Amino acid sequence: MATSLRVTPSAPATRAGAQSRARSVVVKAAPARRDLLLGAGAAAAAALNLAAPAGPAQAVSIKLNEIPVEGQSPRQLQEQQAAYLQNAIAVMREYVDASDAPGTFRLVFNDAGTYDPVTKTGGMNGSVTSDEEMSRPENRDLKAVLAKLAKGKAAIDASPLGQSAGPISWADTLVVGAKVATDKAWDDVRVEKTGGDLAKAGTLKGFSKPFVVRIGREDNLTPGPAGVLPAPGASPEDISAFLNAFNNPDPAGTKGNGGNPFAKQAPWGGLRGFIAWTSGAADPFAEEDRIAPAEKFWQSIQVDLVRSRKTTTRTTYEVAYMEAFDDLARLGANFNPKKYCQALKPAQSELKL
Repeated sequence: MATSLRVTPSAPATRAGAQSRARSVVVKAAPARRDLLLGAGAAAAAALNLAAPAGPAQAVSIKLNEIPVEGQSPRQLQEQQAAYLQNAIAVMREYVDASDAPGTFRLVFNDAGTYDPVTKTGGMNGSVTSDEEMSRPENRDLKAVLAKLAKGKAAIDASPLGQSAGPISWADTLVVGAKVATDKAWDDVRVEKTGGDLAKAGTLKGFSKPFVVRIGREDNLTPGPAGVLPAPGASPEDISAFLNAFNNPDPAGTKGNGGNPFAKQAPWGGLRGFIAWTSGAADPFAEEDRIAPAEKFWQSIQVDLVRSRKTTTRTTYEVAYMEAFDDLARLGANFNPKKYCQALKPAQSELKL
């Protein structure tokens, strides 16, 4: 048993005792561990307005209050959005396939393409799904793929998580649909490159950078301005003019500077713009062949992309694609960090008394 020692000097009895004082030792036993636990339990029970039970230790169930969305940490909110995203991806896989990759990419491009850097309006807000925007020349041939996304959205909304955490926004639906279709298309390429060996294709995918997307966008379905985006089959000159002006507060200052490392560049005038435009075409690689001859720096970009696609991992091409997509998907987006989040259910713990 552990003990505590207290040493006190005794009074001197004789002159000799003054030279050698006797000391008395008081030995005090420390409380036993069971006594300490019972005391702590009683204190906790008193704080909880519970009577400490007599006899053997008993378990008292304590129900904690739920944590409202407003009281959650950024990590807790992010974890809930991540769970919602994984559910949305799993559901959407039933509605889009690899052939939908170009169309879903162009829906994202055309939604973001209305962004005005001066007024800070437009951008990735889901307005491309409105009847008015879908009736425009640049969007008319996308109605079939939008119908697929609409079915996927309805299924996500009807899923248990969609019912409890709320429906997915149209802006997020476009992003999720494009990610799923692209992942499927790239998986098919890997299977082809490995001669149909699914195991090797899976290993090859492990060497690739994952296609990560973010959700939480709020919709604004008010149609964006008309006459901004080129229609499919537009001349290379019109495409170049659009990409020079896209999200560019000073188009005049960057016109004709593409490929010149010593001149001011348009935000979407180089690789990012080239791959964003061509990836949304019905036949992306044919579109590269069609427009690249119009600009020398586009020719150089195409050479690099073709070379990358011939490699096993296709790293340069896929990373450029994902970075362009991510920039589009964020442009003008109104992200709500609490979207798709719910109050965390109360935890329950037991205190033994």
